Parts: sequence; structure tokens; C-alpha cells
Amino acid sequence: MASGTYRNGATKAAKLDRTLSSTYATPKPAGKSRLAGSGAAIRRNSSAVTVAKDDAHVPGRVRVAVRLRPRNSEELVADADFADCVELQPELKRLKLRKNNWELETYEFDEVFTESASQKRVYEVVAKPVVEV
Repeated sequence: MASGTYRNGATKAAKLDRTLSSTYATPKPAGKSRLAGSGAAIRRNSSAVTVAKDDAHVPGRVRVAVRLRPRNSEELVADADFADCVELQPELKRLKLRKNNWELETYEFDEVFTESASQKRVYEVVAKPVVEV
């Protein structure tokens, strides 16, 4: 196991099983679902979940949050329906994105907010802990 130091002095340790993509602060697909004729076949990427849990309390780690924005006036008038392409699972900190009628991509975040989340709530959960440090 290799180790080193971040610029801020915090110690870092590199895991041998960590993938290169796990070091970037972008949401990672947690798994893909593909509907088959008689049922659903689900593939899970357990390494993305493991890395996220392992790095949860690393000093200096970038946290990623997502919020489904409220619909704007044009979307309300057009009665645009996003429910069939985006599914939020805030309790699991997941977002499922339907790319077409058959394929789902699941992404995991540090925080997931619904369109009813207020600016105050988003600030208190995401920004306030960083600002008060």
C-alpha cells in the first residue's frame, strides 16, 4: 500500500484495488439496469459504492450533490413531463436516469435533493459545513 501527503498536510493512502476513475469528483454510475422480455437483468458496479463509502471522511475530499431543479414557467405551460426520464432516490442518495425506454443509468451522490428542496435546505446541507470550517 502506497501513501503520501496532500498539500494541506493530510495523509493519503492509495488502495491497490482503487480505479483511476474513483479519484475524480464526478458522479459515477452505480449500476445499470436493462429490461429484458420476461424481467429485469441488473448489473451492479460494487466498486463505485465501496470507494464512495471509504472516502466519505477523507480530509479535502470533494463532495458532490445534485438537485432536480423546479420546472420553469415554459415547462409548466408546455406540461413537460420529466418524471419518466429522471427518478430521484434521496434516501439512497441516488439518481436514476432513463436514457431510453429500456436502459437506466444509476448515479450515486453525497446528497440528492428533490425539486421541492429549498435554497435554504441545500445551503444548510451542502455549503454551510464548508463555510463554517
